[in-house]
Amino acid sequence: MVRVITNYHNLIFLVFYSVLLNLHVQPNLPYTCGTDVNLLKWKYLDTVTIDVQILLEGGYRYRGGNDDDDALNTGVMGPDNTSVDMSRYVKLPASERYRLEADKAETNAKIHIAEVGFDPLSGEWYYLTMRPDKVAPNHISTVLGTLLELSESLTTEELQYRMSIPAGQRDTYRKDLKRMMTQLLDFQRKSISKQQQQNRR
Repeated sequence: MVRVITNYHNLIFLVFYSVLLNLHVQPNLPYTCGTDVNLLKWKYLDTVTIDVQILLEGGYRYRGGNDDDDALNTGVMGPDNTSVDMSRYVKLPASERYRLEADKAETNAKIHIAEVGFDPLSGEWYYLTMRPDKVAPNHISTVLGTLLELSESLTTEELQYRMSIPAGQRDTYRKDLKRMMTQLLDFQRKSISKQQQQNRR
C-alpha cells in the first residue's frame, strides 16, 4: 500500500506501510511514537535538506576575490556538543547567499539556523529558508545520512519498481534499466535518422 501525504509546505512524502510483503513484517502494527523501524519513509530529493548554523556574524569569510569566492561559514553539531565546520562543503551561489542574508536580517534570533539543500542534477547547493524555530543545527550523523541519501539518488521510478517486486523474485532493476536505456538510445538514433531523411526531401 502506498499513501501520499501532503503537509502544509505542499511537500509530498511517500510512506510505504509495513504491510508490503517484501518488508517481511506483520501488518496492522500499532502506532509507534518516534522512529518506527517497520516503516520506510522516502522523500523527493528536492526535499532532502539539512539545517546548518551560520557561524560568523557576517556569514562570510572574505577571500579577496569576487562575490562568488566568498565562502559561507556554516557548521553542524558534532560529538559532545562540538561544532563541525561545513563551510568547505556547503557552498551557495551568490544569488542564494543574498537571499539567505536578506532573510537572516529579518530574524531576531541569536542563533541563525538555515535550511539548505543540494541538487544532484546541477551539483549546486541551494538555500530554502531560515529556521527561527530551531536553536541548534542538525547533528553530523544526520548530515552524513542526508548526503548518503542524496548520493544514492533514489528516484520515484526506481523505488516503485523495487517495492513492486513480488516476494521471492529477484531484483533485476539494474539489468532491466540497462536494457531500457539501450532501447532509448536506439530510439533516439532512429528518430534523428528519420528527421535527417525528412530534411533532405
